[in-house]
Amino acid sequence: MNSDSKAHCFFLLRHCKLKLLDLATERDSSQRKNRNYKNIRRSKASRRIFLFKNITRKTKSGAVNVFTSGALVLTGSCHHLTQRTGAGEGRRRGSHRRLGTVPPAGPSLPTRPGRLGATERGPPARPRAAARGHGRRRTSACARRCPVAGCASLGSCRGPRGAGWKMSMDVTFLGTGAAYPSPTRGASALVLRCEGECWLFDCGEGTQTQLMKSQLKAGRITKIFITHLHGDHFFGLPGLLCTISLQSGSTVTKQPIEIYGPAGLRDFIWRTMELSHTELVFPYVVHELVPTADQCPTEELKDFVHVNRADSPPKDGQGRTILLDSEENSYLLVDDEQFVVKAFRLFHRIPSFGFSVMEKKRPGKLNAQKLKDLGVPPGPAYGKLKNGISVVLENGVTISPQDVLKKPIVGRKICILGDCSGVVGDGGVKLCFEADLLIHEATLDDAQMDKAKEHGHSTPQMAAAFAKLCQAKRLVLTHFSQRYKPVALAREGETDGIVELKKQAESVLDLQEVTLAEDFMVIGIPIKK
Repeated sequence: MNSDSKAHCFFLLRHCKLKLLDLATERDSSQRKNRNYKNIRRSKASRRIFLFKNITRKTKSGAVNVFTSGALVLTGSCHHLTQRTGAGEGRRRGSHRRLGTVPPAGPSLPTRPGRLGATERGPPARPRAAARGHGRRRTSACARRCPVAGCASLGSCRGPRGAGWKMSMDVTFLGTGAAYPSPTRGASALVLRCEGECWLFDCGEGTQTQLMKSQLKAGRITKIFITHLHGDHFFGLPGLLCTISLQSGSTVTKQPIEIYGPAGLRDFIWRTMELSHTELVFPYVVHELVPTADQCPTEELKDFVHVNRADSPPKDGQGRTILLDSEENSYLLVDDEQFVVKAFRLFHRIPSFGFSVMEKKRPGKLNAQKLKDLGVPPGPAYGKLKNGISVVLENGVTISPQDVLKKPIVGRKICILGDCSGVVGDGGVKLCFEADLLIHEATLDDAQMDKAKEHGHSTPQMAAAFAKLCQAKRLVLTHFSQRYKPVALAREGETDGIVELKKQAESVLDLQEVTLAEDFMVIGIPIKK
């Protein structure tokens, strides 16, 4: 086809503005089956796409077949012609340099293994339409909460915290096995994610590998909680810290990673880093919990006085040494604007702890009718009152938040227990009362209860009894012996399988549903209304 024919064709398409879908005579059935249309991404709203099969133009030399199964994209004054043929995709026709090809759209990428659990799902994906208006420039407050355009949070972006702002929360199980990691279950580890931050509870061997397989990012971890000093709960910690340091590059972060655990953990981490000549690019602080003598058999209680020798970690930045509050029968770890985290004592072969994460109450909804009666004008005043700030009206009247806010919304509560055969004192029952999510170990089934207690572990019946005493709303069992394979790998007809553990726990809870944790399972904790 000569240049005159091409120019005439482009002129016809641009000025007629017709969708040329079926201009040529239908081919036979075999050719129709092989007919392909090319999907073209539109980077500009003004771009117009014309799809067509055949365009023919009568010239002096006769009928000329100009294009076959292609697409013409008109953007401004630039005309790019792309085509796709059944016999040879991406083959150019003629000598026109603007006649290029567009690579065919490949298949969708497969989901990484364990991205979301089979039985539990995290928050649904945000639709594309909802992402409009989210540009690259964002305020820091919004960027920490928005899931669009690279933001880390799971919730909807509604600007800084205030009216209409919601904070999503979920738990991801990275390892649900006992004693050691296996191909079917990793060593103990789970992550509580909230507002873009990740809190890691226990860090067994191979936790960093499980993190890479999940949807989580190790660099988001800001706090680490270790229940007890058995290897399957904290041997993965030094390697994880080194990996986070390597992935951080040469940038030194000012915010340290805070680590909470039993006495002796600080010395372990420091000596590991010293012996391996490791220098982390970020600071870390280890807060140690001082156990009591009744948390383990007498012969197993270790005296950590030796850690105060001259070759111990430097005192600068060591962190706190947290003692038991005898009145509350618990340990206060974190108390900030959003959460209160406390630890309580458990009985195991060595001192073990459980953790209670309590979300603080949020302000209630504004009483619109009361605002109207008081003469508060809509606008910024509403936001101030919602955030707990008093407002002075033009007439000099001061309106306090208590005057126009409804009852505060109770926060969520998540309780995570380490290895144990029971709770020491009443601190655990008080902190876990009416927990939204109670995560309890169940290493062996009820038929092996004596063996479980001998080794300081629990069974489904023991875990369910504690959940019933606390009136927990949902019980999740974890830390299973490696003999119990995940549900997907269990054989039909097995009487001692993992499903039996679920039935044993539900029988105590009057058939209330019990969840069996599996690696990479994600459980969302809905916000209370």
